[in-house]
Amino acid sequence: MNKEQVDHLVKRFESLPYHQFIGLKIVSHNTGFCETQLDISENILAPDGVVHGGIYYSICDITAGIAASTLLSDSARAVTSDINVSVLSAAREGILKTTANVLKAGKRICFVEARIVDKNERLVAVARITKAILNNPSVGK
Repeated sequence: MNKEQVDHLVKRFESLPYHQFIGLKIVSHNTGFCETQLDISENILAPDGVVHGGIYYSICDITAGIAASTLLSDSARAVTSDINVSVLSAAREGILKTTANVLKAGKRICFVEARIVDKNERLVAVARITKAILNNPSVGK
């Protein structure tokens, strides 16, 4: 995708109700890379007052999707075929910063690593995401 198409994709991601509800912001993206930020709010906390594990999954997947998309052709899309998220520490307040880097991109599959750090730059979660590359998808047009 060219920069204009990735920017359009970013705007679409930011406008999705779930992404707005959790407060996800896409900070930057470049070839094979994306960074997002999330302010910890009541909307994303589990009953015990820490960030819900599903949020880690979501922000890793979203950030990885944009990183992978920066490497695709105009007609291709990256969809998650596998994700493994390891939560290393609990977060209760402040911000979460997620970075995703494409480790290897092929014609049909893309491997991405995502890392989440808290306001003190402490590693909170890491993820390995496998994205399947779909050419000419009809979904979402």
